Parts: sequence; structure tokens; C-alpha cells
Amino acid sequence: MHRPILADSQELLARPIPGGWMWRTIEVADHAWELLLPADQNAFLQQTANDDEWPDPYWTQIWPAARSMAALVLARNWPAETRLLELGCGSGLVGLAALARGCHVTFSDYVPLAVELACANARHNGFAQVQGKVLDWRSPGTEPRYSTIIAADVIYDSELHQPLLNTLKARLHTGGFVWLAEPGRMETANAFLQLAAEAGWLAKFVDEQGSPCESLQPGQFRRVKLTRNAD
Repeated sequence: MHRPILADSQELLARPIPGGWMWRTIEVADHAWELLLPADQNAFLQQTANDDEWPDPYWTQIWPAARSMAALVLARNWPAETRLLELGCGSGLVGLAALARGCHVTFSDYVPLAVELACANARHNGFAQVQGKVLDWRSPGTEPRYSTIIAADVIYDSELHQPLLNTLKARLHTGGFVWLAEPGRMETANAFLQLAAEAGWLAKFVDEQGSPCESLQPGQFRRVKLTRNAD
């Protein structure tokens, strides 16, 4: 049985998108959430790939790296009052995992509908206190700052590497850390990590089970933790 649909979910359901909407239950570890998602991903991609109204049609997908990242978020004991920013939130799965662990989450994405959807999904699953922000990495601003920034599968486009690093520097508190979920796209991932190292970031890796490992591997999930010394 569906939970009562809140006003923002009703508004989204009434808003036409290619392929329409559907409710889908997503399970991660011992948690299950009911998410509003595009009903036909292929129809959405085919009809929006070359449409200026949809600058990034891939946000509608729940990518495997997001599921793995959500599981690692659920497995961690987060300090009370952790303020966390999710970049490239899409439908909000990773941020939902952080909410379930007691974090104060701000969902962000370049696509306004993605931010609306993530917030609506959070509220639909019982998390009333959520925030959303449309965020352009090319103009990230500086406030507020967060103790933790998380993002899943966001470094596939080398043109966005420097804007992403600028955003991380601008929005991360001194002493904070970044978690990036990387599915093993070696060329773009290594290019990003080299650029990050040149900017003073230190990278550490864990695998899908949360065990430390030395490096990225082709086609294999890694959670990359980035930290940096105070400027």
C-alpha cells in the first residue's frame, strides 16, 4: 500500500514527462523506500537526449554505483547533526540513505526537476525536514558549507572535473570529507584524481564491502574519499 502522497508528489505526478511516472520500491541493505520515478527510462532518454529543456537526461536512472554508495552510507555511524550535501542527487536514493542514518541532508542537482523529485521522495518516505538546491558547479557559491559532500557516478564527463573540484572546495567545511562513488570508468576517473591531487586533495579507496583497497579497478565499484589540508 502506498503511503499518503504529499502535495509535492501530487504535483509531480500531474506534470507530464516522456514515458510518464511510476512508483517503485527500492531496497538497499535492510531498508526499503518507495520512490517516484520515470516509468519508461528508454522513452525518457530517447525523447530528451537532444532537447535543451533536459540538459542531463541521465539523472532519472538509479545507477548501480548509487545503490552501492547508499549501502555504504547506511553502514556508517554518522556523528549527530551531520550536515551533508548530495551533488547530482537524481531521484534521491543516496541522500535517503543519509537521512535514514540521521544526517541533515541537502539534495542538489543541476536539473531543477531532479531536486524537486528527490525532496518529494524524501518527504513521501517520512523525512519532512529536507532541503533542496539547484546547483551549477560552474557557479557554486560559498555558503552554506557542509561537513560531508557525497555524490554517485558524477566524474564521467571530463569537462566537469574542474567545476566539480571548485564546488567541493567552495562548499566543504575545513576538516570535512567527500565521498564519491565511482563504477570503474578508468580513463575519466584517473584524469579526475590526477587533477584532484594537483589541487591538494588526498584520495583513499574502499570497495563495495567497505574494505580498504589501493586503487581503482576497471569496471569495479570504489568509494573514493577525498580530504585536503587547510588552505
